[in-house]
Amino acid sequence: MIRTSSSRRITLAALAAGMLQFCQADEVQFIIDSAQTQVTLSGTAAGLTVAEQGPGSLTTSFEGTVVADVTAEALRFVGGSRIEGLTNGAWSPEAFGEAGTEPADFGAQAGGGLITGTAALRDLLLDLETETAMPLSQGQFNADGLLFRFPEDAPSAFDYRVTVFIVTENDREFLAGYATNRTAAMGTLTTEDNTQVLHVPIEASIVFELLDPADSTLTITGQLRATRTLEAEPGIVIGSLQFSEGSLMFEWSGAAEQAHRIERTTDLVTWTPVADVPPGVSSWSVEATAGAEFFRVVE
Repeated sequence: MIRTSSSRRITLAALAAGMLQFCQADEVQFIIDSAQTQVTLSGTAAGLTVAEQGPGSLTTSFEGTVVADVTAEALRFVGGSRIEGLTNGAWSPEAFGEAGTEPADFGAQAGGGLITGTAALRDLLLDLETETAMPLSQGQFNADGLLFRFPEDAPSAFDYRVTVFIVTENDREFLAGYATNRTAAMGTLTTEDNTQVLHVPIEASIVFELLDPADSTLTITGQLRATRTLEAEPGIVIGSLQFSEGSLMFEWSGAAEQAHRIERTTDLVTWTPVADVPPGVSSWSVEATAGAEFFRVVE
């Protein structure tokens, strides 16, 4: 456990009935910056090229979170992300292709010959995964092959209303499966002050059936930007702990040129100094007790 203040750095070692447990979170969470995340929808529906129903109807943003394993050498998207499309207007048709307009993330129309139609994409929800860790090189990683997945419980729906000559067909398709990213652009993971910035270029397509098998392809193109605040690096880090002949010895690293003080508590509220450690010394031992005691190193 690490505690910091403006005046001193403190590292805490917990000793409880001779048992030690250390936990390290492998996963981190980035918050999507919706103001700097934008995607555009393109493609075909029943063989017809989709176009805007109105200005901006094929462009929207995302909000939510991105979950990843991050190390200095690699990045992996492990699943559990919630990338949610934002409503950009009211578009035709309504849910299940009924006549009228309702709020939607995208609104498209298409027409040619005897076929005309409108479509709306609603409640877009995506996860983000990679099969293996992606190496980081100077803050860059290969974004080609990222998997944008529709979770099984995702409400993502494609509502359409198509008229062929004088016959109208309308319905709702729930989107499922994966959309694989296909882009030559590199993703980046950089640090600005105490903020880590994730940038993911997006060019992912989904294929589904509208009137005939695999007759429709929709592609989202753009970029996703997400950030997380980094915790301050501790000045002192507890290292090895050893029990020997009824005593516990622990070592620490960092601030070796400084003197340190060892403090103890049993309630994590009231701390009592128990030893002064001179500069150049980075270990201390104490006789183990039957109860629970907590010790901290103060610079």
